[in-house]
Amino acid sequence: KTLLVNCLNNNTKTAALVRIKIFRLIGIKTLVVDFFFRVPPNSSVLRVAGISTLEQYEVEITTNRSNMLFSTFAEDIDGNQIPAQRVLHSELTCIA
Repeated sequence: KTLLVNCLNNNTKTAALVRIKIFRLIGIKTLVVDFFFRVPPNSSVLRVAGISTLEQYEVEITTNRSNMLFSTFAEDIDGNQIPAQRVLHSELTCIA
Protein backbone atom coordinates (compact mmCIF):
# COMPACT_ATOMS: atom_id res chain seq x y z
CA LYS A 1 0.00 0.00 0.00
CA THR A 2 0.96 3.58 -0.62
CA LEU A 3 -0.36 6.73 1.07
CA LEU A 4 -0.60 9.94 -0.95
CA VAL A 5 -1.08 13.31 0.76
CA ASN A 6 -1.97 16.28 -1.43
CA CYS A 7 -1.24 19.74 0.00
CA LEU A 8 -2.73 22.76 -1.75
CA ASN A 9 -1.65 26.28 -0.80
CA ASN A 10 -4.40 28.71 -1.81
CA ASN A 11 -2.47 31.73 -0.58
CA THR A 12 -1.35 33.72 -3.62
CA LYS A 13 1.61 35.45 -1.93
CA THR A 14 2.97 33.38 0.93
CA ALA A 15 4.54 29.93 1.03
CA ALA A 16 3.40 27.43 3.66
CA LEU A 17 5.43 25.05 5.78
CA VAL A 18 3.90 21.60 6.15
CA ARG A 19 4.80 18.64 8.31
CA ILE A 20 3.31 15.20 7.75
CA LYS A 21 3.85 12.49 10.35
CA ILE A 22 2.70 8.90 9.95
CA PHE A 23 2.53 6.66 13.01
CA ARG A 24 2.27 2.87 13.37
CA LEU A 25 -0.52 2.12 15.84
CA ILE A 26 -0.13 -1.60 16.58
CA GLY A 27 1.44 -1.83 20.04
CA ILE A 28 3.26 1.35 21.00
CA LYS A 29 2.47 4.37 18.79
CA THR A 30 5.65 4.79 16.73
CA LEU A 31 6.65 7.51 14.27
CA VAL A 32 7.56 5.86 10.94
CA VAL A 33 7.44 8.76 8.43
CA ASP A 34 8.26 12.43 9.00
CA PHE A 35 8.09 14.84 6.03
CA PHE A 36 8.81 18.57 6.47
CA PHE A 37 8.59 20.75 3.37
CA ARG A 38 7.56 24.06 1.81
CA VAL A 39 4.53 24.56 -0.46
CA PRO A 40 4.96 27.63 -2.71
CA PRO A 41 2.12 30.14 -3.02
CA ASN A 42 -0.80 29.12 -5.21
CA SER A 43 0.52 25.60 -5.80
CA SER A 44 0.21 22.00 -4.77
CA VAL A 45 2.69 19.42 -3.48
CA LEU A 46 2.09 15.66 -3.37
CA ARG A 47 3.94 13.46 -0.89
CA VAL A 48 3.98 9.67 -1.16
CA ALA A 49 4.78 7.21 1.63
CA GLY A 50 4.97 3.42 1.61
CA ILE A 51 2.65 1.99 4.26
CA SER A 52 2.49 -1.66 3.19
CA THR A 53 3.88 -2.87 6.53
CA LEU A 54 1.38 -0.87 8.60
CA GLU A 55 -1.82 -2.66 9.63
CA GLN A 56 -3.04 0.45 11.45
CA TYR A 57 -1.72 3.97 11.03
CA GLU A 58 -2.41 7.58 11.90
CA VAL A 59 -1.59 10.61 9.75
CA GLU A 60 -0.90 13.96 11.39
CA ILE A 61 -0.64 17.08 9.20
CA THR A 62 0.42 20.47 10.55
CA THR A 63 0.97 23.79 8.78
CA ASN A 64 1.72 27.41 9.57
CA ARG A 65 -0.88 28.81 7.10
CA SER A 66 -4.68 28.92 7.13
CA ASN A 67 -5.30 28.78 3.37
CA MET A 68 -4.14 25.19 3.02
CA LEU A 69 -6.28 22.28 1.82
CA PHE A 70 -5.28 18.66 2.43
CA SER A 71 -6.49 15.28 1.24
CA THR A 72 -5.12 11.78 1.70
CA PHE A 73 -5.57 8.69 -0.44
CA ALA A 74 -4.33 5.15 0.02
CA GLU A 75 -3.55 3.00 -3.01
CA ASP A 76 -3.24 -0.77 -3.22
CA ILE A 77 -0.26 -2.53 -4.79
CA ASP A 78 -1.79 -2.07 -8.27
CA GLY A 79 -2.20 1.70 -7.83
CA ASN A 80 -5.97 1.58 -7.29
CA GLN A 81 -7.42 3.93 -4.69
CA ILE A 82 -8.77 2.27 -1.56
CA PRO A 83 -12.05 4.16 -0.99
CA ALA A 84 -12.28 3.21 2.70
CA GLN A 85 -8.89 4.87 3.34
CA ARG A 86 -9.34 8.19 1.58
CA VAL A 87 -9.95 11.36 3.57
CA LEU A 88 -11.00 14.63 1.97
CA HIS A 89 -10.27 18.05 3.43
CA SER A 90 -13.87 18.42 4.64
CA GLU A 91 -13.55 15.14 6.57
CA LEU A 92 -10.34 16.01 8.43
CA THR A 93 -10.46 16.86 12.12
CA CYS A 94 -8.74 20.05 13.23
CA ILE A 95 -6.99 19.67 16.57
CA ALA A 96 -5.86 23.01 17.93
